[in-house]
Amino acid sequence: MQGGSPLTLECSVGSTTCRMLIRGT
Repeated sequence: MQGGSPLTLECSVGSTTCRMLIRGT
């Protein structure tokens, strides 16, 4: 799970941001 380091970090910080990132990608 080292391919989405920034994504994982944002996920831990805010679930909303994580979902937005996943949907935006």
